[in-house]
Amino acid sequence: MVTFAVPRLSFPGHIVSPSGITVDPSRTEAIKNYPPLISVAVAALLLEEFDGELQPIAYASRTLFQQERKFSTYELECLAVLFGLEKFRPYLEHIEFDQQTDNQALSWCLSHPRQLGRIGRWVVRLSSFKFNVQHITGSQNFIADALSRMYDTPADIPVCPMVLDFPMLFEDIATHQNADSVLSPIIRQFIAGEVERGYSLRCGVLNFKAHFDGKPKVVIPEILVPALFAYFHDSPCGGNLGVRKTLWKIRQSFIWKGMDADISGSVRSCRLCGLSKPTQHAQYGMLASEVASRPMEKLFIDFLG
Repeated sequence: MVTFAVPRLSFPGHIVSPSGITVDPSRTEAIKNYPPLISVAVAALLLEEFDGELQPIAYASRTLFQQERKFSTYELECLAVLFGLEKFRPYLEHIEFDQQTDNQALSWCLSHPRQLGRIGRWVVRLSSFKFNVQHITGSQNFIADALSRMYDTPADIPVCPMVLDFPMLFEDIATHQNADSVLSPIIRQFIAGEVERGYSLRCGVLNFKAHFDGKPKVVIPEILVPALFAYFHDSPCGGNLGVRKTLWKIRQSFIWKGMDADISGSVRSCRLCGLSKPTQHAQYGMLASEVASRPMEKLFIDFLG
C-alpha cells in the first residue's frame, strides 16, 4: 500500500491523489469557458474587372440587429448577399453580374428560388437582379479571410499626402476679425479695458466661450464662413458629411452667430450630398422596358377581362 505525505499533489497539468491521476481543472478552464462564435456584422464588396484584375469599387457593411444574430449560417450568408445587392443596386440593377460566395449550400438556395420561409422571401427580393451565382472556396475568398488574420506591420509605413494644409487665410484671422463690422467694436472694447461677457482675447484673436461645452472658441468673421465650411465639408478632409457631423467638427474650434443655421443650410444645399443621399422609400418599378437586341427576344402578354 502506497502512503502519501499530502492528500493531493499538483503536477503540471494533473492532480495526483490516492484516488488516481486526474486533469487539473484550472488548466481546462479556458477550454470550458471558450466564448462561442457570434456574428456581429455583414459586409459586401463591389468589384470590377479591369485589365484582367478585379479592382474594388465600393465597400459596405452594417451591424446585425439582436434578432439577426440568432440566424443560422445560411441565413446570415443570404442576408449578406441581400444587403450587398440592395446597397449597390444603382450599379447592378440593369446589368448581368457574378455573385460569389464561399457557402455552397447558399449558392444552391440562390439558384433554386422555390424556397419557403425567410430565405425564400429574400430570394424573391433578389429576383429583380440578373446575376450568376458562383461558389468559390474559402481560400479563394481572400477578402473575407483577410479580416480574420493578423497582418505583419511594415517597418516603414507609407504616408499618402492626401490631407490638405489648413487654408492659409486662417493664419490672418485676427486681421479679418478687425475688418469685420460686428467683431471689430468688440475688439476695440477689449483694448479700451471694457471686457465683454463671454469674450476673450488670446494672442490678438477674439474668442468666445461656447455654451455647449464651456470652452473658448475662435470667433469666425462673416467673410471666412464659406471658406471654413468648404474646408470642413467639401474638401477631401471634410468628406461631405451630414449636418450633425460637420457641425461637430467645426464646433471643436470655431463659433459664430447663426452657426447652426448656416451649416444646416449649406449641407442641405450641397449638390454632391443631394446626389449621394439614399432614398427613403421603396425602389420604383422599371419605367421603361429593356431594349431587345434581336427580333422575338422578348414577348409581352396581357390579360383582358
